[in-house]
Amino acid sequence: MCIQEPYTLKSKLINIPSTAPIVVKGPNPKAAILNLNLENELIEISQFTDEHTACAELLTPNKKYIIVSMYCQFRFEIDEFVEKLENIINTYRNRNIIITMDANAKSPLWYSNIVNDRDQRRGESMEDLIQANNLIICNI
Repeated sequence: MCIQEPYTLKSKLINIPSTAPIVVKGPNPKAAILNLNLENELIEISQFTDEHTACAELLTPNKKYIIVSMYCQFRFEIDEFVEKLENIINTYRNRNIIITMDANAKSPLWYSNIVNDRDQRRGESMEDLIQANNLIICNI
């Protein structure tokens, strides 16, 4: 399970099963990955995990996945998040990658109306990343 903007209390995620392995970093994390199926193994990829990004390898009985949970906080420019995603994608280019995120960006590609110029710039940066890497959008 991937979470963006998880609820925290005193720097701890709340309402999370204590037995669930979790990838999260920082005193006020904005992204997390939980492993709710203990038949699978979740291994943190620390070089890409920070307060806004959780990155892990998920080992299932049949496949391996790279999982990314990212929160692109609106007060920061989108470019640093796009660059990090590009690094992850390039590092694991030949692997199964699942990226979940709250991009705080608007685009018709994911059925979001553009409201202002900043929305448009953020959306266009994400669109470029998606198209350059042949990513598939599933906005649910």
